[in-house]
Amino acid sequence: MADLYRKFHVCMVRVTSESADGTLGCGAAFHIGDGWLATARHVIDHGELKELAQHDRPDGLVCDRIIYPNDEDVDLALIHTNFDLTHYMTKTTIVGYDQAWKADHIAIGGHLDDWISDDWMMLTEVLLMGYPPIPFSKRRGLVAMRGEVNAVIDMYRGPRHPHFIISPLPRGGFSGGPVLTSYGALLGIMTESLILDDAPAELGYGAAITVEPLWDLLLGNHIYPASNAAFLRELEN
Repeated sequence: MADLYRKFHVCMVRVTSESADGTLGCGAAFHIGDGWLATARHVIDHGELKELAQHDRPDGLVCDRIIYPNDEDVDLALIHTNFDLTHYMTKTTIVGYDQAWKADHIAIGGHLDDWISDDWMMLTEVLLMGYPPIPFSKRRGLVAMRGEVNAVIDMYRGPRHPHFIISPLPRGGFSGGPVLTSYGALLGIMTESLILDDAPAELGYGAAITVEPLWDLLLGNHIYPASNAAFLRELEN
């Protein structure tokens, strides 16, 4: 999991938005190739997008397009930006790792809804990354949590797609963050804390929507980012 973090933390982006009453909110997004970021819809559609901060870089990214699913219950969004790691990929040397090990985007898993079952997913080890607030910290930094899949559920409300219940606490700021398998593929996207009776989010179950609606969103808009294009071409055929 430490190697996964070292490989993919460069793909992370902190998302800051401002609501109508001036409240700032923070969530996560991640690069899936060719400048396209994936995130949770609610991270950006409840206010004005103020900043997209690429990991450890001083200048904010420029957003030129945002795409949402037609189904408002699907908590996903795509953001097109000028995200670019060319210098990192070609000029940066990481001691102990060869150049081919590096990555400038996250590959989306090929598990479609019909293939998902709890018998093969249960207790799968995962890595969650995002930007939850840490008391007394001077800035919102990237937080990584190791966890596991505790359940696979179909909700009786919201989108029809399966959700993975994962063990890391669903703190605010993780929304939109990637949930990666130990093989380095995107298992799902953190979308919400499942709670009852207005309980604190941290007392709920962390739920990550699976990747089929993300594939649908890319395919429906003819977006074929980086290595993820190969599977999209298969879906087209």
